[in-house]
Amino acid sequence: MHYLKPIYHNNIGASYFLKNNLDSDFNMDRIQIIIGDVALILENKEVYAFLEIINSVKSGCKCNECKELNQITCNTSYTKLIFKSTKKNIIQLEDLVRGTIFELQMNALIN
Repeated sequence: MHYLKPIYHNNIGASYFLKNNLDSDFNMDRIQIIIGDVALILENKEVYAFLEIINSVKSGCKCNECKELNQITCNTSYTKLIFKSTKKNIIQLEDLVRGTIFELQMNALIN
């Protein structure tokens, strides 16, 4: 059974430190990001890579065929993710990941 310690949340989702059991310390290298009904388990370095992907999607394609939807493709150590989102949701997703990274950095300074 996994246990979660909250890191950050906003309108689109939340992020948590992932813990395998109650007796162990929280593993600060495994992060679960929940977006709606989808839960992503990422390592610290993958959270930073995910932000880079979001930023590249946010800058967008310049062709005439692209309208409001954007595709995010991300490879994690567990699986490959592909999902489409609106610009508004991408901004919220960026906030979620940036807030998570901020809290990770603060936690690293404190501990």
